Amino acid sequence: QNHLSPEKFPDWADLREREWFTRAQALAGEKRFFHWELEFPEAFQGENRGFDVVIGNPPYVRVQNLSYQDIDYYKSALETAYKRIDISELFFDKGLDLIQKNGQLGFIASTQFLMAEYGRKLREKILKYRIVHIIDFEDLPIFSDALTYTGLFFLENSSSTPFRYTNLGNSPISELSEKLFNIKNNLRSEVVDPKSLSGDPWKIRIGSAKILEKLGNSSALNLKLKTIARPVYGILTGSDNVMVFDKSQNHEIECNITRPIAWPENIDRYEFHDTTLSVIYPYSLQDGSTILFNEVELAEKYPQCYQYLSNNKSRLLERRDSRKKMESEIDKWFGLMRFSSISVIESPKILTPGISKSNKFCIDFNGNAFIGKGVTGILPLDTNIYYLCAILNSKVVEWVLHQISPIKQGGYYTYSNTFLSDLPIRCISLTTPALERARMGAELQQLYADGKYAEILAQVDACLPKDEADNFIAELEKSDVVHDLLAFLAERMLEMNKQKQTEIKGFLGWLESYLGAKVEDLTPKTKLQGYYEHDYVSFLAVLKKNGKKLAIDPARREPAELLRAEFEGSLGKLGPLREKIRQTDELIDATVYRLYGLNEDEIRIVEGGREGE
Repeated sequence: QNHLSPEKFPDWADLREREWFTRAQALAGEKRFFHWELEFPEAFQGENRGFDVVIGNPPYVRVQNLSYQDIDYYKSALETAYKRIDISELFFDKGLDLIQKNGQLGFIASTQFLMAEYGRKLREKILKYRIVHIIDFEDLPIFSDALTYTGLFFLENSSSTPFRYTNLGNSPISELSEKLFNIKNNLRSEVVDPKSLSGDPWKIRIGSAKILEKLGNSSALNLKLKTIARPVYGILTGSDNVMVFDKSQNHEIECNITRPIAWPENIDRYEFHDTTLSVIYPYSLQDGSTILFNEVELAEKYPQCYQYLSNNKSRLLERRDSRKKMESEIDKWFGLMRFSSISVIESPKILTPGISKSNKFCIDFNGNAFIGKGVTGILPLDTNIYYLCAILNSKVVEWVLHQISPIKQGGYYTYSNTFLSDLPIRCISLTTPALERARMGAELQQLYADGKYAEILAQVDACLPKDEADNFIAELEKSDVVHDLLAFLAERMLEMNKQKQTEIKGFLGWLESYLGAKVEDLTPKTKLQGYYEHDYVSFLAVLKKNGKKLAIDPARREPAELLRAEFEGSLGKLGPLREKIRQTDELIDATVYRLYGLNEDEIRIVEGGREGE
């Protein structure tokens, strides 16, 4: 069929010599184009065209392994090819097109598209069909060679009806066959009305729908984060090896053309760990806008930096942002691929690692830049930054995010603005008279100082009255007083964590001086860095193990006694401080539960993580 005989088709003889014809034949050989109607004519005859059943297991192909030519074709030819290409989506798209009326499709495939933004068009298309059943395996290792989240999808080309969603993610792999055989009796199932779904991420969780509804769009009390804060994006250098370096190495470059830059490891809950890294930032503020220096200006003002960048010009020109190569903008060769504006860098902002197992929001007051790949930034508009930090670090918001963000291998979640933007932030009524609000705030702060947490929560309850139907009485509430309490507690958390880090750094600094060795060079260093989580015997055992690297002998009586005294002295300071941090964290959670109106059963689900665990 691939051979066109000049004798049988004389009109083609001349065409066969043309360049486009030769190129088309070569492309056909390379791509192996497949025509369903030609290969299966019996399935596409008559009125009800298509297959009775389509069964498949779409391949797991990383988008990085696709050519730009293929990506462009998919986006032009298939309606579900949206933003970042996922090959499994394209198989769904084609599979659904191939089934006849009342025909069925059964796939075992990645479930990531249910939540990811790139799955929007596929979710919209699937809703035009009848979803029969979705079985979610979550992170069970269904395929040992594929690190992905897998599920079974059963769809039908007919009118949509409520469907079953079953979660088998907590099942031992050895019991999976039996559970699938008895799937109709599985208790971790929920009937889902497709009318409640749209192109937005599908937040299907067993037993949690009512809580999400209470916290989400149906609540007039809660605003989406994107309405009170704006996402801010970090720096992408395109060549970290050239543009980023440790401050201790910054000897040849003028320091005032660099900015400290934060990475995920600098960020923890209510803690910003000082960064030792700097990024070359050749930009200035002109009429309120961040503008790249021109090359002449850079060479005149910062000759050492210009010389350094010139020495690395070939590497910088090779940088690529998506498809755009830096050499296509030759006059910007020394700039960043993507830069944060100076106003964003210098503004107080909330930062979080882009991938994390739990909520780790902190506040940066020090004007740090942050790496765009790995750190997410939030800039509050008119909302108190301490209050917002307390809400974002609460168990309520962590639970919500873990419902709407797809879980990744190892129990990690994506903390990108795609998911953060829809987080529910309690709306505050600024109605309490100023003097009364200040008085009540001072009383609550005194109760905190006295450790009277039960009395604090009693006052919080009084500030948030409810009617017999368990609904807030908006006109009587004093949520602004609760707002001030949370802002105060978040400020205390930041300060106490700073004190904790100061003590830890002080002890480790003394230890390195006394040992004559860097903790980084000892094994295991994590046990020494986290010394406050271990007893003295374990601490000393690590030092003895590294004895040959030390200037002292930790096995001798005199060094051991001094080490014990310093160790126990540091723990004596850290113990009460860490306990106060724990108590304050629990107080914030208890206050936020009340602010969002969760009852005991709902709190039990939130504190248990994903329902059913």
